[in-house]
Amino acid sequence: MNRDALYAKLKTVPLLRQWNARLKSAKLRRDLILLRERYERLARESGTVYSEATALELMRSRRRGMTRWSPPDSGLRILWVGANWHQDSSGFLAGLAKFGEVVQFHNAAGTYGLRQRWDGEDVARNDRALREQFRAMRDAGPVHLVLGQMWAQLVSSGALQEIRTQGAMTANISMDDRLPEHWSTASGVRSGSVGLGPGLDMVLTSSPETPEWFLAEGVPAVYMPMASDPERFRPFPEDQKRYDVTFVGSKYGLREKLVNALVAGGIHVDPFGPGWPNGSVDANQSAEIFGRSRIILGMGTVAHSEDLFTIKLRDFDGPMCGAMYITHRNPDLLQLYRESEEIACYRTADECVHKVRYYLSHPEHRRRVAAAGMARARADHTWQARLSHVFGLMGLS
Repeated sequence: MNRDALYAKLKTVPLLRQWNARLKSAKLRRDLILLRERYERLARESGTVYSEATALELMRSRRRGMTRWSPPDSGLRILWVGANWHQDSSGFLAGLAKFGEVVQFHNAAGTYGLRQRWDGEDVARNDRALREQFRAMRDAGPVHLVLGQMWAQLVSSGALQEIRTQGAMTANISMDDRLPEHWSTASGVRSGSVGLGPGLDMVLTSSPETPEWFLAEGVPAVYMPMASDPERFRPFPEDQKRYDVTFVGSKYGLREKLVNALVAGGIHVDPFGPGWPNGSVDANQSAEIFGRSRIILGMGTVAHSEDLFTIKLRDFDGPMCGAMYITHRNPDLLQLYRESEEIACYRTADECVHKVRYYLSHPEHRRRVAAAGMARARADHTWQARLSHVFGLMGLS
């Protein structure tokens, strides 16, 4: 039995699986504390204090003397370098298309997004494909923006720097920047978005504290939470709702424990995604499931941790559908929604069970919170609103 097969077999033993999850959680917590301390020290030593104005001044200073195409009244021409078709097609690409012509990058194998075997050869292949597709698009007219969800392990900063010198601006959407792996160095190469820094005009990071980390590294960055698409994620009438409680996401760790706690509490839960009996669902199916749900369950933890949180796409897709959304009490999320008025929150499984029972038995209160959450999401948390703000900052609109 090889190493991978042995590891997979050991993970089927409940006690070993729990022990492994606790070790991973403890390591993540320790590494994140060290990472925060490192960047607090670096920011203090360099005198870095984050603001959008500071990020924009750094962006402008790095572009001085460089050609840049002025955006036309008819809309931008954007080359989008994606990573995950299911995620990107769930609303983001529709929001991006509202700003002009969007050409989707395909890797050397002809499939969507960057080739992701995470090896040196694939960096060279991705670089060649990026240069070729940028040239082909540029031959038909100015390219105003190359935007992507990219990592230095998959594409080089040099390829992006070449693009910057040819008139296009470059920006990267950077998710999960609380994961220390995105700030590491391997074989002398920085990982994540920070490793792409020399080739980027702007990083759009979904963690509120990390713009300062990027600025301390000399990389312009602004905070941009995720969002949703109101045209795809729509409510169904109350009499067409089929599900009491739904969850969409992979089955592992805390997610399984929380669903089991709800079921043990007499609550019917329909989970969808890899590992659950219902199986995986695509973006259209997710939107319909959410729209037909009375309550959507969110889980805001990072990996196997039970007390480290990050913002998720479902934090916006759920409320956008007019369902009542309940998730972990994530301080970042409570800067975007009002707890108990627009969404519900829990800290423990017991609190989650108690609140779900309450809202299922008090439909008028549930519908009131759901309606307020949907109004907030549609007013403030659409992809069009997010992108309009950052494109305006960058001088693209």
